[in-house]
Amino acid sequence: SLISSSSKTWRHATHLSPSFCCCCPSFLLLAQPKTNAKRKEIGMATDDEQTMFVSEVPARICFFGEHQDYLGLPVIACAIPLCCRIEVRVANRSSSRRLLVLRVPQLDQTTTYDLDSLPPQQSPRALNNDPDFALAAIHEAIVDGWELTGAECTSTTEFPMQAGISSSSAFCVAWFHVLAKLAGKTPISPIELARLAHRAEVAHFDAPGGTMDHVTCAVGGMLRIGPGKWDVTLLNSNKNTESRGVWILAYSGEPKDTLKHLHRCKNARLSLYEKLGENWDCDDEGILSSLTVDEKQLLETTLINRNTERQAAQHWNSAAGETIAEWMQHHHNALRDGLHLSSIRLEALNEAAQSAGAWGFKVVGSGGGGCGVAWTSPSLAQTVAAAMERAGAPNTWIIQEPARGAQLKP
Repeated sequence: SLISSSSKTWRHATHLSPSFCCCCPSFLLLAQPKTNAKRKEIGMATDDEQTMFVSEVPARICFFGEHQDYLGLPVIACAIPLCCRIEVRVANRSSSRRLLVLRVPQLDQTTTYDLDSLPPQQSPRALNNDPDFALAAIHEAIVDGWELTGAECTSTTEFPMQAGISSSSAFCVAWFHVLAKLAGKTPISPIELARLAHRAEVAHFDAPGGTMDHVTCAVGGMLRIGPGKWDVTLLNSNKNTESRGVWILAYSGEPKDTLKHLHRCKNARLSLYEKLGENWDCDDEGILSSLTVDEKQLLETTLINRNTERQAAQHWNSAAGETIAEWMQHHHNALRDGLHLSSIRLEALNEAAQSAGAWGFKVVGSGGGGCGVAWTSPSLAQTVAAAMERAGAPNTWIIQEPARGAQLKP
């Protein structure tokens, strides 16, 4: 369940610019016919000739292992009850044109894909400019031999984009679930759905991302993911007791730079990993003495993050929430000091949360902005949330338990 402690919501975030769109590029925007007569004229279904279903996928929070899933190290992440929803209307009759329409009202955007005359696949360079994950998913589905039908889709989110809680991954999972339904490929397992979404968002663009986001959004619950890309262990979730606590997600109001941080944190450490003989526990004095100051800091940070995640996973079902939150804070400090992933605003939220009695705080996502999460007792939840809002958070959400994964609803 979810309690929003802020009167402000993101259901109508029309002030966001098109550059925040996680699914479709501006160069494909087309006018959308509004009358039944016009819709019939171009081969689209009228209101009385459609059936509807909804694809719903949660966002996620990473508690331990931030920036290490793509290093082959495990993470602990949780699906949260803030969702991406795609409402789909499918024509009940055949049409000479297979049009797949995607609306994003929050960004005032509408994209129409002609399935019989698609734009070409975008190059990996598009990821730095204007990636179209929806188009990438369509191309990936066609590569797999899926026969897609036309439909009209409307995508909305309950959370801020570019904020470190996997808005683009949640969309990709929800969108591929839509495509699977349209192609008659449902039911589909959550892990397979995660694999497909990862292909569309990451592999398709040769991008530097791991699998945590797609797995957590598709599977749901509290998960330990790794060490294999698709290894998943379900952990006990919070029971919203005083000893286990609740989580407070806070948006800093600052967009993050996902690719900048992913490239820096991934590429530099993969090079370091090779230098260490692909052994983070390398004890070769010759190798260790040859490391630069920056490489030594990266190694120390990576070991802190790895060992903290291991400790949390080992004691997750037995330790009190306050203890696990202290380990989470230790993880945040390493991300801040070793990978430089925090910001002045996030540190203000960190200080405000702890001054109000929170057990711990951590930056969420790629860092440099976006969201942070505080862990506290239920009795102090409203106090901590209010303190973070006073420190500059435009929005906070009190989260009592993990959310379910990807769902299709009639």
